[in-house]
Amino acid sequence: MDAMLSNITLRLSEINTLLTTCKPEDFSFSQVLSLSLFYRDFSDTNSFVNVATGLAKENPGQLSELSSSLISEADRYLSLDRSALQSVDFKAVFEEHLKPFERRHEEANRTATRLWREYSAMSNRLDFAAGFRRIQVA
Repeated sequence: MDAMLSNITLRLSEINTLLTTCKPEDFSFSQVLSLSLFYRDFSDTNSFVNVATGLAKENPGQLSELSSSLISEADRYLSLDRSALQSVDFKAVFEEHLKPFERRHEEANRTATRLWREYSAMSNRLDFAAGFRRIQVA
């Protein structure tokens, strides 16, 4: 149950490190992905509250420990200059990352289309040949 609380603290620490070490133009796909996944994984505050509530009932000392470390990381996050995130073009970073995959997909699509056409032509010839044999036999 405490995994979510310790995980958010660890991942927020990673975000804080990114914010202190990266310039907006230097953000790589993996760094942008970690920011995106952090938001995705921890945007449901209701589940976070439910986990904290359950831990308060089961082990209040552990909740106090985890919340102290989370407060520390959150304070660090709030003290950092987050303006760099405003100038990061997340969409462009993701699109750039997808380009090699799109090229491979297009190449595979062209190959598959060519092979399908060859197969269809061969199939049609075989169908025609079978029909031609029936005509000659009859």
